[in-house]
Amino acid sequence: MKFGFRLLFLLLLTNVLTTKGQTKVKGNVKDANSNNLQNVTVSLIDKETKAIKSFSYTDKNGNFELDMPSSSPHVIRVSHVGFNVAEKELSPNGITYNFHLTAGNYSLNEIKVKAQNLIIQKGDTLNYNVKQFSNLQDRTIGDVIKNLPGITVSATGNISYNGKPINKLYIDGDDLLGEKYVLATTSIPNDAVETVQVLENHQPMKVLEDKVFSDNGALNIKLKESAKLKLFGSGNASFGLPLLRADVRANLLTFKSKLKAINSFGFNNLGNTLKNEVLTQNINNSTQMPSKDASEPLLEFTSLPDPLIPSKYYINNKTSLIAINNLLPLNKTESIRFNLYLLKGQVNNDAQNINNFYLPNTTITQFENQQAKQNKSNLFFSSNYLANSKSAYIQNQLSFETLLNKDFSALETEQYSLNQNLNSKSYKITNSFSLIKENEKRLLYEGKSIIQYNRQPENLYINSGLYPSLVNNNIPYKGLEQFALQTTFSSNTSLSISKVYGRNTIGFKVEHLLETNNTNSALELSLNDDERLNAPDDFRNDFKWYNHKISMALVENYKSRKINFSLNLPLSSQHIQYRDFKSRIDSSLNKFIFEPQAKLNYEMGTYSKMSITARRDRNITATQDLLPGIIFNNYRYLSRNDQQLNFGSSNSISLAYGYRNTIKVTFLNLGVFLSNNYSPVIINNSFRLGFIEKQQQLFDNNIKRALFLLSFSKYIFPLKTTVKINLNSTLSNYNQLQNNVVNKLKNVSHNISGTVLFKPIWYFNTELNMSYLNSLTKNVTTDNFPLGRNTWMNTTFKTTVNLKENFYVQGELSHMHQQTTNSKNSFLLVDAKINYTLSKTKTDIGLQLINISNQRRLIINDFDGLKASMNSYWIRPLTLMLAGTYRF
Repeated sequence: MKFGFRLLFLLLLTNVLTTKGQTKVKGNVKDANSNNLQNVTVSLIDKETKAIKSFSYTDKNGNFELDMPSSSPHVIRVSHVGFNVAEKELSPNGITYNFHLTAGNYSLNEIKVKAQNLIIQKGDTLNYNVKQFSNLQDRTIGDVIKNLPGITVSATGNISYNGKPINKLYIDGDDLLGEKYVLATTSIPNDAVETVQVLENHQPMKVLEDKVFSDNGALNIKLKESAKLKLFGSGNASFGLPLLRADVRANLLTFKSKLKAINSFGFNNLGNTLKNEVLTQNINNSTQMPSKDASEPLLEFTSLPDPLIPSKYYINNKTSLIAINNLLPLNKTESIRFNLYLLKGQVNNDAQNINNFYLPNTTITQFENQQAKQNKSNLFFSSNYLANSKSAYIQNQLSFETLLNKDFSALETEQYSLNQNLNSKSYKITNSFSLIKENEKRLLYEGKSIIQYNRQPENLYINSGLYPSLVNNNIPYKGLEQFALQTTFSSNTSLSISKVYGRNTIGFKVEHLLETNNTNSALELSLNDDERLNAPDDFRNDFKWYNHKISMALVENYKSRKINFSLNLPLSSQHIQYRDFKSRIDSSLNKFIFEPQAKLNYEMGTYSKMSITARRDRNITATQDLLPGIIFNNYRYLSRNDQQLNFGSSNSISLAYGYRNTIKVTFLNLGVFLSNNYSPVIINNSFRLGFIEKQQQLFDNNIKRALFLLSFSKYIFPLKTTVKINLNSTLSNYNQLQNNVVNKLKNVSHNISGTVLFKPIWYFNTELNMSYLNSLTKNVTTDNFPLGRNTWMNTTFKTTVNLKENFYVQGELSHMHQQTTNSKNSFLLVDAKINYTLSKTKTDIGLQLINISNQRRLIINDFDGLKASMNSYWIRPLTLMLAGTYRF
């Protein structure tokens, strides 16, 4: 017993003496301007073993505190974002150690994220470990990118980082595909990639680095060295029943020093139209200037909105794609790129819809049952020269694009049974040029130009004598044919000179815009098989448009470690003249326009930043809305405008907060957007006998909108799980004019989506996707009478079990539920897949079942202001597919 008390006494004494010996080491950390630095990492390192004995972080006043060791020499090391590492040797008599850090070459020293080595951050570059985020069933780098925390991929393939679309996608630093980058994510094997890099605050023009700030991110796919030495690729073919379904794909890739290439062929009749492979993504490409693009088509078929389910279930197609992309590096800073694709496809639609239009004293119901066959051919070619160095930037891109449509549909309505043919053959030629150069006096000279020519002929034939009282003095006729031809030319040229004054870049910019548009349209009536008659002159347009605009702007960019500010103050003189020879309209307008823009970015700390943007824009009436003659846009809608030219305005302000902590693998982006759009005109939808006439009328039309955005992503280490949440809430106040009655409407909508990627062990992973949409529209004019509430919930659960490393089983279940004011419906889709890999030959053999529940029809209700729709879609029946893939 006495021995126990003595032992306890000795232990307590030892603890007291040890505690007394651990003197606290204190200090303070400041930058070169004597500003206190928070969250600085302070480490105590054994000088002999180099082991970290303890570490701490500075508080908001820059102070830190560590326990002083009792023996052996030690060093205090201080490291922080954007600063050089500082060290001081620990003195036996020293207690206080103060540091002044100097700015370093990188905004962040290299940080490895925990022991899992998921992300390595160096400067403004995040390196994602592809192997850590890959599943055994993943085959392409696109399969892996959607698993990365902080990155989201839309249904069309658009990639966003921390809530904002990327502005470039590089492959080993080369821009091979430009704005049509989806082909890279669907063709490059994931086992050929070393890391996926996010380039934060990416300025694509090297001459503007440290001069013009960019808060956009870019993606760089960094390949393994072995992938740069050989030709590689893949080929896959899937065939199945019923109706002999097929999905065939062949990719040939090389990324050697003298040639970078992605060449691909695809064929699909299983719901994938392949258009996303060559779709221009939503990129804020600063190498381009705003210019008037090709005119929108005047003629169309009526169509249903895409349902919120994957296209493999409801699109009945036959599509082929040939894509050739080659980049030839001339030296370290220069390259030539060629891109060509040919997309041909046929889509068959079998759809029904019922539209109800709510008028003050009545409700108009329209019914449509349509079977359509749409044939499209799209050819695109571009050549691009790029020289991108620290002293100069030169780019010239010449592109040619043509689009051929041959569409047919047979439909029944509440009033007619008819067939219609729609044909168009448009082409567009564009040349863009950009030159930026800096001289020895730090003067920046910049010149940009875009020239574009577009020709778009269209004709719509309907084999029914529609609305004879309107088009033929109430005399019956057999059919009608609407012709339209739009020819546009635009030239946008700018010259600027800027001077760098320390952290400021101040410049003066002159811009010249020239636009012309010629639109001709006519309507012909078929009285019988041989006789044709021109419709009255009310159905003709011979319209010419001329727009000439000269702008002068003062531009300032301020860039420091914490603050980045840009200001653009353009003053423009605009002259517009338009005439229509048939109606003898001849009008012109001269106006001065001021459209200021300002943006401020503030680095709040190591992990967070804030930005605020404000701008004012002026907009003018679109040329199509000035056409005085009546046009059959489709069998249901007629447009008649005959309005004078008017200017509207748009004022907007946005506030965004971004948080990114790669140590904790946490990403957060919050945004608020407020806008007030004013237009002096409004479209009046007038309901006649079976058709709707669209006509502009003078009206003080204000549209107010408030938008809240949230994007959150986090990797949970203990669970090996990635969680992604997106929220979009919108409040809109707008007007609708129907049958000369104005209704003030209010819409509140909330769209929440979430993804959980769970991978606890190597042989099991699961993916849960959920989306929730709630939308309510009220008529303020009638005391906030609710027009329609629409609630939509979609849940997709996919689980993969790897029975062996080369053998997996996968199941996917999708459940959709919709509830509106007057209806409720649910929908269930089930898929299954089995895949076996012959490891030695890199060959996959698989079996897939699509729509096991054999659903045949999907009904979705939709609300658009005073319009309520019930849309019915054809669903592909149970399909069995046998697949094989070979990788070399």
